[in-house]
Amino acid sequence: MAHAYEVICSNCNKPTTVSTREIELINALRRVEIEAIHAKCIGSCHVDIYIPKTNSIIELDGDEHGFPDRWKSDERKDKYLKGLGFKVKRYDNKRVDDHVEGLA
Repeated sequence: MAHAYEVICSNCNKPTTVSTREIELINALRRVEIEAIHAKCIGSCHVDIYIPKTNSIIELDGDEHGFPDRWKSDERKDKYLKGLGFKVKRYDNKRVDDHVEGLA
């Protein structure tokens, strides 16, 4: 079972959450020497993981992302971030749980 921890964003000083899955994926990325930043504030969005070298964002979608209202919100967020020039990837919890090393 994944847990979430509240952290303060270093950019905007607002609280946001970081899940244990995010931490696991960040650690996997760092093991293969990929710089990864968690809970990054970009424009009006907090993103789960930001990879500066490739200008990429990884969003981890938990159970709360399984509803139509959330899909629309996620689509708006992705469109906004892509409009700023970021590459956006989304992974569900099961994929992270089953293949965290392979995602890195």
